[in-house]
Amino acid sequence: MCGIFGQIGGASSIEETRENITRLFELSSERGNTSAGLAVVTSKKHYLLKKFEVPKKFVKSYEYDEFWSFFEEGKFDGEIKAVIGQCRLPTAGSPADNKFNQPIVSKNFTGLLNGIITEVNGERTSSDEWHSHTEEFKNDSFSFFDALAERLEVESLDFAVRNTFKAIKGSASICIVPNDSTQLALGTNTGSLFFTQTNDRLFYFASEEKFLNELLGDGALVHSVPPKEGVVFDLSHGGARKFSFTQLETKTLLESSQDHGKTVLAHFSSEHLKKCKKCILPETYPYIEFDDEGVCNYCNHYLKQKVHGEEKLLEYLDQFRSSDGSPDCIVGLSGGRDSCYGLYVLKEKYGMNPIAYTFDWGLTTDISRRNQALVCGKLGVEHIIRAPDIIRKRSYVRKNVEAWFKRPHLGMIPLFQAGDKEFYLYGRKLRKERNIDLTVLCSGYQLEQREFMIGFAGVKQPPVRNNHDFYYHPMSTKVKLATSYMLQYLLNPGYLNESLYESLRSFVLSFLQKSNFLYLFHYLPWEENHIEKVLRENLDWESDAKFGTNQWRMGDGQTAFNNYLYYTMTGFSEFDVFRSNQIREGLIDRPTALKLVAEDNVPKFDSISYFCQAIGLSFDEVLSKVNQLPKKYIPELQFEDV
Repeated sequence: MCGIFGQIGGASSIEETRENITRLFELSSERGNTSAGLAVVTSKKHYLLKKFEVPKKFVKSYEYDEFWSFFEEGKFDGEIKAVIGQCRLPTAGSPADNKFNQPIVSKNFTGLLNGIITEVNGERTSSDEWHSHTEEFKNDSFSFFDALAERLEVESLDFAVRNTFKAIKGSASICIVPNDSTQLALGTNTGSLFFTQTNDRLFYFASEEKFLNELLGDGALVHSVPPKEGVVFDLSHGGARKFSFTQLETKTLLESSQDHGKTVLAHFSSEHLKKCKKCILPETYPYIEFDDEGVCNYCNHYLKQKVHGEEKLLEYLDQFRSSDGSPDCIVGLSGGRDSCYGLYVLKEKYGMNPIAYTFDWGLTTDISRRNQALVCGKLGVEHIIRAPDIIRKRSYVRKNVEAWFKRPHLGMIPLFQAGDKEFYLYGRKLRKERNIDLTVLCSGYQLEQREFMIGFAGVKQPPVRNNHDFYYHPMSTKVKLATSYMLQYLLNPGYLNESLYESLRSFVLSFLQKSNFLYLFHYLPWEENHIEKVLRENLDWESDAKFGTNQWRMGDGQTAFNNYLYYTMTGFSEFDVFRSNQIREGLIDRPTALKLVAEDNVPKFDSISYFCQAIGLSFDEVLSKVNQLPKKYIPELQFEDV
């Protein structure tokens, strides 16, 4: 099980407290060696730091050092009353999702729990879906703490703990610090809690007696908390009193106006990075430069997209439209927002007779497939699906991800999605097979431009105009890019696997073979609100709530993972670029972009979990590696209200 521990009382110096808490992390890691977290409790606030990292590495990390420096430099509010921590052995709730790591914050306390609870108030707890990252998923610790929080609204601390333990099945040992920070309670129904007193105002507790003996020496007098008993410590005046879970229940009502302090979570942010004053690109963006007014070169060299217009589109479509209702165009359908909208307007507004096609390469999401079915069924459109050996395709992605972690290089992240480029190939093949002269791709708006992918490969390219496809990059860019990729293959032999031929073909299909496709948004302006209205009112299209407000690329199973890598290492993702392009096109202002991208960049653990499961990697192992990746910036410690 997990190891919970702490210092009760603030009589020692901060340096001594840090030393002892660090030692307790090292000792308690025997009980849980996956993630770590601690809370420093003051008379005014609770300060939290949690991380998915082995405890012995956690206490040597940059984040841990910065957290303690904050207190050593006297920047905190109030007087330190206690420090509590946990070394976690995950049983329900993945440690990669920090909300499941402890300490856990409730509405009126901060708490630790060690154990497995199978039932609370007659309801079975969720413990068999430990890998779940859905918003509504709660593990047994949350169920216990929710029940305790309700009781603390009307009962004193000892009675609330006692009566909550009476309502559970399973085993638990807990530490609870209410927000007013005047008391701290320990409780257990197994006896897996021990404490020792070093002076009138200072106590230490841990999950095993030997941890306290090793911390303070064999001469320390260690007391056990017997099964079905608890201890309440007075954080204001010192001292402690025991209570029993078996005593008669006598409620003690609290005043509803009880003053609660704040709980704040320490996290490390990239918000301090220097950013363009016009868009939101940061200083870590490749080849970025700022002028005297703080505006970046990408803004200064940007030209708004000039669409050809609906009249030109109609002229073009008139050349292909059949007079007898027979198929006259092949339309790429991913199941995402733009392709579904494009298929609709081509058929319903412009009178075309499309055949939809999908290349389901192995990382197409289930919700995208649902949308494909919804739209084609609604419009009465034939849907051609081409699918390769998905198991083999996914193995290629896995091998390249594993190789990438051996020598992380930002320029090689696009390699993970090399297998989807056959989408272009089938856009040509199906045109020949069905004797149809027109293929339409429902893309082409300039918001999609992501120069950083080529920039991280070490290639500085001239500004892209009107969002031409990869084929229209200058030959010098293509040569430099190919050279960069070859160098990475030589430096990292892990890439020389069975996917090599596919990766080479992907480069050819993307950069060297002219597409001859019609890109719908070279002709029509991309109007997000209008597109979403059409999808909602006419097609019953389903958005992916897990993907956030921005549904761009929601159908690509690797998108959330790629963006998590970019954001972890550089402090920005594809979404920062998307929002910056929206600013340049005059679609949103900068404050709106900053607000939106804050939501865009929240890690999408459910999508990342799907990606890992699909390609055959351990989600927790992958996230552990990501958290240890080198960064292009120094994170800044911030505290945010929980």
